[in-house]
Amino acid sequence: MSVMLAPKGGLAPPGGYVFIAGNGRRVVGSSWAQVISRVTEQRALNKQPPGEPAREVYAQFCARSPTHCYQANRVVVSVAGQHAGHALVNRVAGWIAGMFAALYRGKAPLVERNLVDARVRVCRNCAYQEDWRGNCVGCSASLVGVWKKAMKKAGAKTNGLRGCRLLGEDTDLSVWLELPPRNDVVLPKHCWRATS
Repeated sequence: MSVMLAPKGGLAPPGGYVFIAGNGRRVVGSSWAQVISRVTEQRALNKQPPGEPAREVYAQFCARSPTHCYQANRVVVSVAGQHAGHALVNRVAGWIAGMFAALYRGKAPLVERNLVDARVRVCRNCAYQEDWRGNCVGCSASLVGVWKKAMKKAGAKTNGLRGCRLLGEDTDLSVWLELPPRNDVVLPKHCWRATS
């Protein structure tokens, strides 16, 4: 597994939330979530390969400011399900960016409605549901725009779900997608993403 660096939570990045795209264009936001959303959206609109926006944005920043970063793939999930130093909105932003790109490449198969309904019942009653939009109005507004486009591309209808605090996913979208079980995170036995 390659090392993924990510910005430490609670530290304002020197120089702001900025990503320099391959064409030299600066992508600026009020948060990492907003920068990742904008990079994802620009690539889709310009019919460019989606890449891995979260990984690329974080890698570029961490190359500039290594003391403001940590090795994200070494983070363990606590009992409460929080990733240390990583706000849920940032984790969901990276996940939505990946799903948005996969949907536009046709690499995100959908599941039948009866399976969606069963998953919704599981998630709706889960203690790990959390609103990922939080207090970050600017970042969530941009991210919600990308989320809406991903939902539309998937033909998904909202079920009133929120985010999964353990997985860093938007469950309103994830319940519609054919996703593999996760064995890298300790999940409750009732979770439809848990391994058997």
